Amino acid sequence: MLKKLNRHHDAVKDYLKGILNSLSEDSIFSAAYYLKELSESRLFDELFIIALKKAREAGDLWWQIRALQELGWHFELNDLLLKNEIEILSSDDLVLKRSLAMAKGDFNAWLDLGMKIAKIESMSPDLRGEDEEDVASETDGQKKS
Repeated sequence: MLKKLNRHHDAVKDYLKGILNSLSEDSIFSAAYYLKELSESRLFDELFIIALKKAREAGDLWWQIRALQELGWHFELNDLLLKNEIEILSSDDLVLKRSLAMAKGDFNAWLDLGMKIAKIESMSPDLRGEDEEDVASETDGQKKS
């Protein structure tokens, strides 16, 4: 009912309350049934759309990109990435740079950035600091001296 009224946020809250109540009362079947129903309703898409609108209003590029990725809106995602190329390239965000490389069809840059990200993620947190900055600065394929 709430979904039909475009009250998606409230609909999700009601589903989650029902699921939590079922679990607390040890009504496992009911919890599973409502969880399945919630999943099939695809209300998460509506929440991603709301999140996208909020990110646009706030001018938050990262969250706009994440919402578009989760929605599977590839044309809109690529358009947003290309329109913000200068901002992305001037940032230190390797993940955004990698997404931009994919939007531009630059497979070599996409692959190179993926390897840099993997290198950073494989480092222990204690070792990241300076090495992470060195890896992050290698966006043009040349190592920093």
